[in-house]
Amino acid sequence: MSGGSAVLPLLNGIAHLERLDARFGSGNVLGGTCHIAATLTADGMVKQLHIVHRIMYGERDKSLSPRINDLDALFRASGVEASLSPDIMLEMWEKVAFLSTLAGMTCMMRASIGQISSTPEGAALLRQYFDVCCKVAEANGHPPRAQFAERMRAVLADQGATLTASMLRDLQGGGAVEVDHVVGFMLEKARAAGLDTTLLATAHTHLKVYEASRGAA
Repeated sequence: MSGGSAVLPLLNGIAHLERLDARFGSGNVLGGTCHIAATLTADGMVKQLHIVHRIMYGERDKSLSPRINDLDALFRASGVEASLSPDIMLEMWEKVAFLSTLAGMTCMMRASIGQISSTPEGAALLRQYFDVCCKVAEANGHPPRAQFAERMRAVLADQGATLTASMLRDLQGGGAVEVDHVVGFMLEKARAAGLDTTLLATAHTHLKVYEASRGAA
């Protein structure tokens, strides 16, 4: 790559950074994440499910380089809701901690957060899953902020929440799922950190069985 050019991935999870680093060099790959709830309808239309549509980006070493400032200026001029993060890797770890919880639990239970948390054991299981994911992030040098963790725990405890993961919608539609990139990644990191992997392993196995059944079909 030449000049001040860089790759800005806006994918779920973190595992993709290793492959991009190998292909383009770690110094050429920015950190980025997006919060956009959307799905693909049966007739091929992209349907936005929530008003939130936010993009974040930054240098992975937390520096304010000329290229990241240039990128920030471009986004700000575009009208897109976007912001330059002073710690993009923390943002990415926080997102994957919550996303793995949301995907793992809603896919296992085939239900929304509210439906799960309304059951006798559901709220405790959601919190247990999320707490392990937060410990994974901490073990990898990015402990989630207390305010973020408490806000997400409140979401997971909301018995009226209709929130589900896009992975569940993909599964229900018979499509491919990001099992290895999101749930499998967190399971691998949890094992490496010596954490309790019971819920992560159960969710991962459940989704791998779905993958195998889908492949056989």
